[in-house]
Amino acid sequence: MKTLNISLFSALLFDLDGTLADTMPLHNQSWIETLKSFDCKMTNEILNEYAGIPNIKTVKLFNQRFGWSLDPELVVKKKEAKVLEKLDFVSPIESTLKIVKHYHGKKPMAIVSGGNRFLVELILQRMMLLEYFSVLVSAESTVRGKPSPDPFLFAARELNVSPANCLVFEDGLPGIKGAQSCGMSVVQVLADFKLQAL
Repeated sequence: MKTLNISLFSALLFDLDGTLADTMPLHNQSWIETLKSFDCKMTNEILNEYAGIPNIKTVKLFNQRFGWSLDPELVVKKKEAKVLEKLDFVSPIESTLKIVKHYHGKKPMAIVSGGNRFLVELILQRMMLLEYFSVLVSAESTVRGKPSPDPFLFAARELNVSPANCLVFEDGLPGIKGAQSCGMSVVQVLADFKLQAL
């Protein structure tokens, strides 16, 4: 992070799960438990490849990859119910939380998540961070989710900032790809929660 001057950017965009909220373990466990109930085996390693991709699309991609015939809406409904059961254990990721709190009121900030809006809002409320973001982009906000650039472009438009002046914080490769494809600079949140400018 020493080589990147955050103050030069006009707006900051944050992914939520795995970037600002330490929720990836509970999301992955919810996926594994849900898919097991349909006699479908899943691993953390495979799930990490789909980090940031909206849930409905993820199930469709699983169907294509593994030859399954799962009902995406039914699977996602069960998976999200399991996530809700585990939300009491959500905590913020300190490395990105410090940045959010430091720039609150100084720069416009948005959440750009592949999660459904009610879950995005609920997680932010649990961490008492909802008021820090003037724009929330969720799975419902755009037709195409990550790795498409659409969610990031939507956030930039809502913030009235050009994509080139946005700095994105992301942990997942689909989100990193989407942000970079529209000319945004990216800081990756690594597995140990350290930050690395790309």
